[in-house]
Amino acid sequence: MTLRLDGDFHRWSTNQSAIRQQFCANLTNIFQLPKDSLRIVRVEQGSAVLHIIAPVPYGQVMVEKLAKDSEIARLNMEKLKECCRKFASPLCSVTLGEMGLKIEDRVMDPSWNRIYVFSRGQTNGTFWLGSLDRGGKPYFCPKGWTRYAIKVAENSAAFDIKWGSWHIAYHGTRGRIAPLILKTGLRPSTAGCFGKKGTSRVYLTPSIEYAAHPRYARPWKKRDKQNQWYQLVFQCRVNPTAVGKAYCETLILDDENKRIPIDENFSNRELEWVIPAESVNDRFIQENIICYGIMIRKSECDPKGLQASHWWKYTYANEINYD
Repeated sequence: MTLRLDGDFHRWSTNQSAIRQQFCANLTNIFQLPKDSLRIVRVEQGSAVLHIIAPVPYGQVMVEKLAKDSEIARLNMEKLKECCRKFASPLCSVTLGEMGLKIEDRVMDPSWNRIYVFSRGQTNGTFWLGSLDRGGKPYFCPKGWTRYAIKVAENSAAFDIKWGSWHIAYHGTRGRIAPLILKTGLRPSTAGCFGKKGTSRVYLTPSIEYAAHPRYARPWKKRDKQNQWYQLVFQCRVNPTAVGKAYCETLILDDENKRIPIDENFSNRELEWVIPAESVNDRFIQENIICYGIMIRKSECDPKGLQASHWWKYTYANEINYD
């Protein structure tokens, strides 16, 4: 686990008054871990970035207690924040160590984490049949994905006031680019099939399965888990006034296969949304799109072997070199 604190770097780096040991002792109490099971192995500037390790299985215990879809996870995050304040070093951000991602620019909000399962009978997860209305557009259960919520508002009421009437959409990307997107927002480009020539725009989709194609969401393996694959897609809210005509998919190669359904919930003709930049000088779109969730799909095989990826075989997915 990596914590970025708004604290005195010199105090942490020189370990004044054994602050590191005291801090770890407090954390073991919060997470109910054995004494001396946590250790700060490195301190970096910025203001103070603590790299904390825990031996097996305690690292996984910490991840579960902070990242699970539960009220307990939310309470544990509040306890962690309070612990940091106790050492005069308010918490700025938390790294998601489980996927090997360095998400250091926003504090995650576990109260809105969700594990989306495939049926109502599955426990410890979220599922619904049919669609929910989000700004006049359907929102279907993203089955098989886990959402790690990004803190973009102080509470749900504040979120709803600003973005509650906006559509839900997805944007697939490489895991190593995710921290940059969190820092800046989505970057428009003049490339792509749709939109006026020379116009900067960002492409979104209402389908998480379309966003998960490896052209966008490159699969990767965690180095110490050779049979564990991951993909990352951003869950976004997009201003309805910025969403114009929906366009056809552009990934299936042969015309004879264009009718193969990519996502059972959407027509292939409505899978690409083009969100224009407000100005040709805009380097990033921050006003009309908000990224509020990191969607992770974890599998024990190459994602192209999953049932949801059945349509990949009709694209050029096999020609893509994964990260």
